[in-house]
Amino acid sequence: MMMTDVKEIFSDTNILIYATNIQSPWQSIAKQALQKTRTQNIELIVSTQILREYLAAATRLNATGSEM
Repeated sequence: MMMTDVKEIFSDTNILIYATNIQSPWQSIAKQALQKTRTQNIELIVSTQILREYLAAATRLNATGSEM
């Protein structure tokens, strides 16, 4: 599906967590979604709150990728 009129997409924390966590069962889907926006020249927008949530969630994961 091509999004021709979209110039920016606001990302949720979960997308970033899934895309960067190799243990996540949704990693490939999240990475594909992010890569698709990039190939369509759609800018990914995140807020400072999303970055704080990402940092908190990413540092709370154990070696298996699940929350401690």
